[in-house]
Amino acid sequence: MSATVTETTVMPVEPTPTPTPEPEREQPTLTQSQVNALLAEERRKANEKAAREREQSESKAKQDALKEQGEYKSLAEDRAARITELEAETGTIETLTQERDAALSVVADLVKEELKTAPEYVAEAIADRDAVAQLQYLNKNRDKWAQPTVRGGGPLPRPANTEMTRDDIKDKYLRQAGVTRP
Repeated sequence: MSATVTETTVMPVEPTPTPTPEPEREQPTLTQSQVNALLAEERRKANEKAAREREQSESKAKQDALKEQGEYKSLAEDRAARITELEAETGTIETLTQERDAALSVVADLVKEELKTAPEYVAEAIADRDAVAQLQYLNKNRDKWAQPTVRGGGPLPRPANTEMTRDDIKDKYLRQAGVTRP
């Protein structure tokens, strides 16, 4: 084993330079009146900014209100048109109701006239029905109790299997009501 010795060289270390202090700058000093003036300027700018924002928001609110009001105006016009339509329909309904009432009055008169020739049990049987149902029953079953009459003579027996047509029945009731068909 051989021993070797190595030599180490030491390098000289240079000293670290110390920073040279910069000359101190003088801090600007403000007087109280200058501070107050700066604060007043900042407040004025903040107030102007708030006023602009308030005006913008008020303007937007007015625009939105006008827009909404325009929509309500359109909606109101639509509703007014619908009301006019419904009033016209109401007039039509009233007219139809009057016509219906007049027709029911004629039907009731026809039923009274038919019941004069019908047996009493028929009147009792149909008493709880409305006038139209009564007339339908009387028209359907008339031949069971009605006897045809001849002018100047007594009743004649009705020939078997002879039924009145709808037109015959309508003509009869129209004659009784005083209406003539062309």
